[in-house]
Amino acid sequence: MISMHFTQLALLAFGAVFVNNIVVFRFLGLCSAFSEARKPGNSAMVGITVAAIMTLATLFAWPINAFFLVPLHLDHMQVLIFIIIVAALVELSELVMLSISPALHVRLGMHLPSLIANCALLGGVLLSTGSGGKTGDIPGFIESLVTAASMGAGFVLIMVLIEGIQERLDLINVPAPFRGLPILLACAGFIALAFLGLTGIG
Repeated sequence: MISMHFTQLALLAFGAVFVNNIVVFRFLGLCSAFSEARKPGNSAMVGITVAAIMTLATLFAWPINAFFLVPLHLDHMQVLIFIIIVAALVELSELVMLSISPALHVRLGMHLPSLIANCALLGGVLLSTGSGGKTGDIPGFIESLVTAASMGAGFVLIMVLIEGIQERLDLINVPAPFRGLPILLACAGFIALAFLGLTGIG
């Protein structure tokens, strides 16, 4: 029973990272991935920050959703409540980063406020906690945390891949009509096709 549950969680994590990747399949956070790709070294750190906040936000959002919003039929308030949770955690992470590592705060400080409006963060929390109107539609607490952490890992993966692709593109002569956003969108499409080949595993 325990091994079966672990297998289900592993498949859930695998699907959230690759098959249902939040960036290339949900199209959430593309703007962050493309903008950070032009700033070498920042992609991984921004991605890890987003992943950590997404997981922590789910930790707080799940009980609020499961024990308050859905039972009281206030699920239409999910977006507002989750935005408040995300905004509070972004501000808290900025304060913690400032006190623990001022150098890291100088490097990423300008990016942190913009995370409040990052669609991947809010979308990840909504998807991991379940947006159904019935209590039965809400995934379990552990499943929600695994999904959130895995979506965050998938976000980091795409950020690093896009940064690496951008570095390669800077070394070649890309035809003028494809320079910038068009070629990055095409590359994101190729990544999505590659991940699509993993569909059906398990």
